Amino acid sequence: MLKKILYILGYWIYFIGEGVTEALTWQMDQKIINPDYYHLWRVVENLGLIIIILLLIFVKKVKNIWISILAAISGLALYEFVFRQVGYGDWKYYKTAKWLGIPNPNYQLWLTIFIVSIIGIILIISKKNKGTPSVSL
Repeated sequence: MLKKILYILGYWIYFIGEGVTEALTWQMDQKIINPDYYHLWRVVENLGLIIIILLLIFVKKVKNIWISILAAISGLALYEFVFRQVGYGDWKYYKTAKWLGIPNPNYQLWLTIFIVSIIGIILIISKKNKGTPSVSL
């Protein structure tokens, strides 16, 4: 279970780092961004990817497609919260720009997506652990 939690945290670390660096990238036209600060967050972003990749390569028990999907979806919600906080100073900020003509979801939808994803992850992990026999030494 610890490895699955670390795997999920890898996704979250990646998406948080990505949200910060993306927001800083968009701010570079309006203000000077400290390159050390920017690259620190790039390291955080890459650390998340390294955790995910290493666990996928060396640990067979984390290979569950639903955990991966829910970790990525909840990570996207974290990305949006962090992007809005860093870019606009408010994690609830409503982005008015459209992406390919599609309006951005508001923070309530992202919060709902995050909570539902967390519940799904907990249910999957707890269901897997119920069928596992325990050994006491």
